[in-house]
Amino acid sequence: MNNPVIYISEYFDILVSLQTRDSFSIRERYRQLYELLDLFSRQLLSDKGKNYPNLFARIGAISEGNSKVRTALNTVRIHAQETLNRELLSEDEEQLIQNDIRLMAFAIGELCHKQIPIHFLPIPFPTQSETIFLPEQVIKKIRATFIGFDSSGQLLVIPHNSADNTPVSVTLHSFKEEKEKPFSGTLKALQPGMQLNFIQVTSDENRNSYSADIIIIEPDILLDISAVAECFKEYGAHPLNYLLNRLSIDKNTRYILLGNIANLFLDELVNEKAEHPVNYFDVMQKAFRQNPFGIAACPDLQDEKSNREFFSDCKRQFDNLCHIVRNELSLFGISKEKALLEPSFICEALGLQGRLDFLCDDLSAFIELKSGKGKEIQIGKLSTYSENHYVQMLLYFAVLHFNLNISYNKIKAYLLYSRYPQLYPMTVLKALIKKAINLRNEIVAQEYLLQAHNSPEYSQSVLFHISSQELNQKKINSPFWEKYLRKPIDNFAYQIKTLPTIDNLYFMSIFTFITKEQYVTKAGEIYYDSTRGLSTLWNVSPIEKRESGEMITGLILKESTLTESGQYLSFCRIISSGNSTEPNFRKGDIVILYRYHSDKDNACNQQIFKAYIESITSEHLLLIMRICQRNSHVLPVNEQYAIERDYLDVGFTSMYRGLAYFLQANDDRRSLLLGKRRPRIREKKYLNLLQSGETDIDRIVAKALSAQDYFLLVGPPGTGKTSHALKKIVESYLQESESNILLIAYTHKAVDEICNSLISISPDLPFIRLGNEISCDKIFHKHLLDKILITCQRRSDVLEILNHHRIFVSTLTTLNARMDLFKLKHFDVAIIDEASQILEPHLLGLLCCIDSNGNNAIGKFILIGDHKQLPAIVTQNQELSEVKTPELRNIGLYNLRESLFERLYRYEKTIEPNSLFIDKLTRQGRMHPEIGNFPAKTFYGGELYPIPLPHQQEKSLPYIPEAEPQIQKILSHRIAFISISGKNKISSYKTNVNEARWAARISAVIYHRITKKESFVPEKHLGIITPYRSQIATIKKELGNTGITELLSVTIDTVERFQGGQRDVMIFSCCVNTPFQLQFLCNTFEENGQLIDRKLNVALTRAREQMIVIGNPLWLERDTIYRQLIEYIKNKGAFFQI
Repeated sequence: MNNPVIYISEYFDILVSLQTRDSFSIRERYRQLYELLDLFSRQLLSDKGKNYPNLFARIGAISEGNSKVRTALNTVRIHAQETLNRELLSEDEEQLIQNDIRLMAFAIGELCHKQIPIHFLPIPFPTQSETIFLPEQVIKKIRATFIGFDSSGQLLVIPHNSADNTPVSVTLHSFKEEKEKPFSGTLKALQPGMQLNFIQVTSDENRNSYSADIIIIEPDILLDISAVAECFKEYGAHPLNYLLNRLSIDKNTRYILLGNIANLFLDELVNEKAEHPVNYFDVMQKAFRQNPFGIAACPDLQDEKSNREFFSDCKRQFDNLCHIVRNELSLFGISKEKALLEPSFICEALGLQGRLDFLCDDLSAFIELKSGKGKEIQIGKLSTYSENHYVQMLLYFAVLHFNLNISYNKIKAYLLYSRYPQLYPMTVLKALIKKAINLRNEIVAQEYLLQAHNSPEYSQSVLFHISSQELNQKKINSPFWEKYLRKPIDNFAYQIKTLPTIDNLYFMSIFTFITKEQYVTKAGEIYYDSTRGLSTLWNVSPIEKRESGEMITGLILKESTLTESGQYLSFCRIISSGNSTEPNFRKGDIVILYRYHSDKDNACNQQIFKAYIESITSEHLLLIMRICQRNSHVLPVNEQYAIERDYLDVGFTSMYRGLAYFLQANDDRRSLLLGKRRPRIREKKYLNLLQSGETDIDRIVAKALSAQDYFLLVGPPGTGKTSHALKKIVESYLQESESNILLIAYTHKAVDEICNSLISISPDLPFIRLGNEISCDKIFHKHLLDKILITCQRRSDVLEILNHHRIFVSTLTTLNARMDLFKLKHFDVAIIDEASQILEPHLLGLLCCIDSNGNNAIGKFILIGDHKQLPAIVTQNQELSEVKTPELRNIGLYNLRESLFERLYRYEKTIEPNSLFIDKLTRQGRMHPEIGNFPAKTFYGGELYPIPLPHQQEKSLPYIPEAEPQIQKILSHRIAFISISGKNKISSYKTNVNEARWAARISAVIYHRITKKESFVPEKHLGIITPYRSQIATIKKELGNTGITELLSVTIDTVERFQGGQRDVMIFSCCVNTPFQLQFLCNTFEENGQLIDRKLNVALTRAREQMIVIGNPLWLERDTIYRQLIEYIKNKGAFFQI
């Protein structure tokens, strides 16, 4: 890595600037002080390899063994949080911030063994503990860090609202009152440093010790309620069941299909209108469109008899649910007109999240739908139903109780088995709730240790414990156990324990990487400016989130519109006079929506809705709901709402499932992926094809068609890898025999580009696109699978359509959720665009899947990408994901954050520099040579040349007589650097107002230059890149100040979001205000002795005609590549000091 040195003196310099009273308000200075404390703690822990989900935990880690430092930093933390969370401040707090600046200086000096500058002396140590913990009354919840046990077995913890490090002792009520001691497993699993929630806490008379009713390990790690419930098996409730479930391929049985169809029946019947009664055949047709591959490929439905029985069961379920919804609900006091369908809840208190099937909007009752039949069990004297179903219901009870403060006896719960036309009432059993929470804790502790060790050897030791003997806690020995339950456990154990050495190393390394990545993403991370994950919802205050632009409040719902493509919610925004921060949300972002009237409302005490942003302006917001709510009571208009960022877990699910496919893969495919055999090529065919053409693209197509296993194509910026290379390869395949072609990309935008390439071959070319209308360009809607299947009523109809189409197009995420396709259709080749942005585990399921005949579902794969542009986003740093095993490094697997594309490219280059299995495009038609020469030479060894197209041959840019002379000079150059140096007054490290103003000034002049000869089209003419969401908002505000309405439509985004895009003119606001930010600005690696910065490469290569870079060279020149860029621009006379 090319990370700059960060000097301790620079921290002291920043603290000196914060001492100046007239620099900024107290709130803004406290914000900077808080950011500085956050950054300092992260940097000291950057090589520790552990996760610290919040600032309190990080302070505890860096100050271990030094109570003075811990007290000093926690004092600063508490004062900063209190100040940032108050709307009104007084100047009396000036002395407080001065003291806190000195405490911060003391801690930096102590921990870095540096002398503290004299102007920070004397250090104002707190005279008494600022612990604010546990008033005498019972409180709902406290958060603390586990230290250990005292001599009497009580837990010793440090509360998070404590400034010192004095442990407090806590015991559990259950150990005093209950014989079974439901949390015994939890206590055995505790590790020092774990975050804990204690629920229902009370103190003794002297307040020397405390008691709690429930304990939660690592509450920031939310587990799905259904995932916990599914660990309650007939043979026991073991935390290893969670790993086994996660590493299993989803089953496709008639019972699972019936369950999915039953849910659709329920949704349709609840939303039924009297004037339009639901018709069974219409709903079944919809079921076909929703899951055509699952229904057509189900192994239980392959003969006529089972097929008839299945559809007979479907009709019986429909009739039963009709009876329940139309007749029975009202008898239980439940109105379908007041239903919430699939409402979601997040419960940080219990470390759980879940989604109910049916909830009354007055929270008086909920229903959980199950297909099949109930199975009575006996719990004490209580007769109930399947334990996993009962546990799921009880955990929903608990979440509603703790989130919404509803008494258990105020909620009625019913199980609805779709095979029977009746509701089954459920009662609360608190002992079983605690048992379920204990299992949840054991699962999380298991995950905690896996990611903490971050070791393939430790992962193997855990996974090797999965056996029928270990999991059969109840020691059952029935025929059902032997025939059905034991077999999948033994099969998994056999598969994983008999893997050859390199296969085992590969499996365990990837499993470890995924587990670490998922844990870090959920709990938070320790690297500057990385995503904090879902825990931001409860670990960061509303004021902080509003001021950072990560939360929008004051949203008034004006209209809810239901269409065929989804439910659209239109909001107007009320901008508070005290908050001028622009929100950091963009079209396409996934968000959580909930009712919000004050800062007491949050995502953990409200029902949440999940949605996508369709459009956002300073005055309006348009959302698309992920689950439609037709009940107008659920989302009432003229109510206030808030949105925050959401994070999906689906990527981790597909990666774990990919490992399951790897276990079952053919030896031939595993051997190929692990370098145990070389890829093959039809040399005669290659030579024949090569003779028929002379261009680079002819050679590339010849290699692609001749390769039997894989082919890699490097596509540098602007080389037309999708519009030209991919198109030519597809054309050539279509001219061959009846080859089936699968086209995949990582993003919806790239899939749209692939579709454009297909229709450019022939407007009438038949192909199927997987996905939905929301994520697909309108011109391709007719190619969507559900549109093509609109008339299907039988499995044979689906098979006929699949056989008729040779080309399928999809995002990888969509395809990973529809793996049943490969049981119905074999693909001769899969062409994967954007392959360098896809982590290897994401592709495992696709590449290792087998078809219904036991052959590889995909015969050959072609990967198109560029490892010198941006890779997949990974939260853990490269030291944690580094591969140290020689056997894996020998096959090119150096780091698990890299793509399969990069690994195979490196491997092929090592084995054979002139490998027939790789090639690259070298002619680009995007950048003018004066822009393209620097990335071509610096990043591509000089092997990237202009085509040249007409715009690449133009000598000069249009003159703008009305512009200021300085701006005229700047804009006369194809590439220019505007130097914003000196000490800028900044309220946050992630904004620079001077850079934003210059970006706006340049944009305004460019706008006038363009509109002299043509209409201004933002998507074509202008784009702005900057590294921070906060700076995006600042630039947007400055563009608004220009008075040019059209500029408000200009895309301002991070370099990650601009990859794959282009504009005539690009502006790059570097926003580096301090040297430590270079670590975030750069993404550097070394290849053949040459440093390559992926982020800078992408930023510079988005521009066709002109590139303007704005930044502070004092800091930027500390980086080698930026220093080279600035020197390159200076040599062109295009460096301008402002």
